[in-house]
Parts: sequence; C-alpha cells; structure tokens
Amino acid sequence: GSYGGNPMKRLLILLVVLLVPVGLFAQIQVGGTALYNYPIVDTGVPDELDLSNFTFGADARLKIAFLQVSGLALFTPGEVEGATIDIFLDGGLSFDVMLFRLGLGLGPNLRYTMGAGASPLGVGLNVKATADVMLGSFGVGLTYLNSFELDFAEASQLIDADYSKGLLGISVLFEL
Repeated sequence: GSYGGNPMKRLLILLVVLLVPVGLFAQIQVGGTALYNYPIVDTGVPDELDLSNFTFGADARLKIAFLQVSGLALFTPGEVEGATIDIFLDGGLSFDVMLFRLGLGLGPNLRYTMGAGASPLGVGLNVKATADVMLGSFGVGLTYLNSFELDFAEASQLIDADYSKGLLGISVLFEL
C-alpha cells in the first residue's frame, strides 16, 4: 500500500480519527427550562404570581472535559412591552463534583420583541451560572441568567450594570 493515495480519503480518515475522541468524551444534554424574570434580589417574591413573570424555553448543552457551550431559546409572554423571543449562546467552564455539575458561561444574546412601539431587535451579552444535580442521564438544577443590552457607544455600561435583575429558574435536562 501506498500512502500517497487519494487526498479525499486521507482527509476523511483524519476527520474520523479526530472526531471519535470527541464523540467518546462529549456529553450532550437537552431539556426544558422555566425562569422567573422578576428582580428577586431587589424586591423578593411578589404577592401575586403572573404568567408574564416567567420565561419558558429549551436548554441545550455540549460538555467536553471541563469546557461547555450552551444555548437557550426562551419565550417571555410580556403584557406591556409585548412578548419576546430570546436566544442566548455562551461558552465557559463546567465541573463535575460528585453528583453536582457547576458551570459558568458568557456569550452573546439576541432578542426579538413582538408588539407595537418597541424596538423589534436587540443584541447583548449574557452571563449564566448553573448548578445541576446529575442522576445518571437525568439532571435537574438551578440556572441564573443575567443579560445586558448593548449600546456599542457606551461599552462601560457593562461594568455599571445592575447584576441583581437576572432570571432565576429551573432546568430539567436529559443526556443523549
């Protein structure tokens, strides 16, 4: 056999050799999430819980060793400003400690607001912290998500942002 054969065949073999370890060590989780979008830190839980105070959606995470990338697709049924659809992407670190998986990530987000009078599109950054209890291929945990709309003319606003107004909720995840 000659090693100077078809370059496409060599590329395919190289891809398989590189992707097999990723497939063996990667953990993919998908599930649902419900977040409470009211500033709990400032005001506590209100007397009346309203559906518009919650955000619902899908959560997907890919973990390889201690690195994790994740995506959230969320729907908020707003009453005053209109409903919103948010996409949050982030990358960061995730560590397994006994039955717990602790993660912290940062990334971009995109918001689409439905309704009259509001700016329909918004972009920003998000910070997400997770603490999950892993029971085999099933996990349930807390998620804290804080997002910041960006005005690129004032980048310093991230430093002065109000970090107490994040979303706190529960995610239920299944490993594929």
